[in-house]
Amino acid sequence: MAVPASSIDMLLSWGFPLIPLARRSKCPVAKSWHERTFRREELGSGNIGTRLGEAVDIDGRAGTLFAFDFDSSDLELLKRLCRCFKLPRSTCVRTGGQHHGYHLFYLVDGDVRKSSGFA
Repeated sequence: MAVPASSIDMLLSWGFPLIPLARRSKCPVAKSWHERTFRREELGSGNIGTRLGEAVDIDGRAGTLFAFDFDSSDLELLKRLCRCFKLPRSTCVRTGGQHHGYHLFYLVDGDVRKSSGFA
């Protein structure tokens, strides 16, 4: 799925470390994706991702970039989960793929470990 140029420009202006991905994939197209910053023209308008778990400065706020991956298209359920777990407002991006879910992005202090589920 192509990403609107305005969305890419907005995320870059906020400081998100964006990377180009293969079409309909989560695989980076560049071998050096984990160690470099990509220029706007290198991202095109295709599939993009962002590096998580690293120290970043987004829109003037420093922290570790973390994403809550919600694999459902049920927006009302997502809103209820956010209220239940008292999640603060965040940047939210609709995902493609089989789930058509959502990614909620947060900056947190300290390291983040990868996990799945609520355990």
